[in-house]
Amino acid sequence: MADFGFTLYQSDLYQPDRPFPLYSSIRNEVAEDYLDLTAIGELIKNPSVGPKLGASLITPFNASAKTKVAALESTFQMLVIDHDHDNLSAEALQALYDNYDCCYFAFSTSSHQQPPEPCNRWKVLIPYDNPISSTEHAVLAAGASVALNSDSAQSRISQGFFAPNKLHENAPYQWHIENTKPCLSPLVKEHPFVRDCLHAYEAKDKQLEEKAQRASSDAVQCRKYPPSMDGELFDKICNTYDIPSQLEQHGYKRCGEKFLSPTSESGCPGLVLLEGPDGHQRCYSHHGAADPLSHENHAGHALDVFDVICALDFGGDTQLAVAKLADAADPKGQQERRQAYRELATQRSDPAGAGVLVPVDLNAFWGAPETPQKYLVRHYFPKGEFALLAGHGGTGKTAFSLVLAAHVACGSTWNGLASIQSRVIFVSLEDRPERIRTQLQKICATYQLSATTVLTNLVLLDGTQSDGVLYAEKPDRNTGTTLLWQQFKQLLNQKYADVGLIFVDNASDAYPGAIFMLQKLYSPC
Repeated sequence: MADFGFTLYQSDLYQPDRPFPLYSSIRNEVAEDYLDLTAIGELIKNPSVGPKLGASLITPFNASAKTKVAALESTFQMLVIDHDHDNLSAEALQALYDNYDCCYFAFSTSSHQQPPEPCNRWKVLIPYDNPISSTEHAVLAAGASVALNSDSAQSRISQGFFAPNKLHENAPYQWHIENTKPCLSPLVKEHPFVRDCLHAYEAKDKQLEEKAQRASSDAVQCRKYPPSMDGELFDKICNTYDIPSQLEQHGYKRCGEKFLSPTSESGCPGLVLLEGPDGHQRCYSHHGAADPLSHENHAGHALDVFDVICALDFGGDTQLAVAKLADAADPKGQQERRQAYRELATQRSDPAGAGVLVPVDLNAFWGAPETPQKYLVRHYFPKGEFALLAGHGGTGKTAFSLVLAAHVACGSTWNGLASIQSRVIFVSLEDRPERIRTQLQKICATYQLSATTVLTNLVLLDGTQSDGVLYAEKPDRNTGTTLLWQQFKQLLNQKYADVGLIFVDNASDAYPGAIFMLQKLYSPC
């Protein structure tokens, strides 16, 4: 394409103060530099050469980390569009974007015209004249992927993009910079580009809303009460609790009339509130299976407040949910139900009259010596028990776990607490092996632990190549172990039967639901 030079148009609002973080590789978690549009333009004109994964990474949001949490809390100053599958020629791409009255940057990607399927692949960057929130950006990005028939994966809220790169010196590479027009005003709905994106987003959103309304009507016919809950109790629970407060308590963010799931990859609010034909409020989540309330996890059903609480607080265990919620919603009725249950249990007790509860003679073991609890690390890890280390993201759960894992592998004292040497397995479902290795090296050096002993007794299992889910809800709304868990258990039985301590990092990756349900999974270990 032609080189139009590079004198970037500056509007009165746009302040080019290096808002775009640059990471030296996709694996790095800390930005090495921050770029302005001029610097990005220079990268486009002078691409790097080498393997794609060795290229630098840039994010369109201004944050010190390229995580979803950081993206949601940041402002965006650029829209990135990926034409990865529509095989647009250079002329067709330029004709498409020249229709819009805004500046843009276009360059071919590392995969451009490369085997096994040579075709045209482009990245297009559209800078904003003013930073906007992640929610505003998410809607624009989602609409652009529909309106322009581009790759929707690029519209994920935390998605970065590789800096311009060629696989080798002779690889085809093209670029174009349209800098004679102003940066896009993303909040001006009358702008042709913004208008087209919003229309596409609203059309798709309308389809999803109609689908949710149908699911809400179907829910009335398909609801099945747990054996311990009748219709009267269900009504009382629905009248005692409300869906919006339950969502907000569990990190769902209100965005106008909708809610954004904390597991969302797109950043677009996908959970809608509905009024059922029976008068009860319901919700329907268009988010993916990582959201405990997703329609994918509930056979396409809309959820009432009981379903919501059951999924978020009780891992889908309806019996446990009824037992807890009935006390608050219908205390008198619950007392009557318990009395009726006791009477029924007495009627069903064995002829000898032992009853449901068996009396124990304390004299039989009153003078017996106490059996002490055995710990791998005193006060922290009792042998044969399940333990959950909880904390906000980035507070050091992984680092702390690796410190204890290394000490147990060596049988060394940590912080004045003795440990029993044991073989340790560390299952990483979040961090790549390279990061775990780096942390272990620092731990051995800091605490003067034998690296040889750690490497002998500590087994690292990498689960980042899969979705990492060990325990999940099934389409029939029950929960159960996954194939990954079955493989893990088989590996334990066949190769690591002598392991004394297992770390699974982390719980939210292993089970996309209520964390307390993890005990059902991990306790057998």
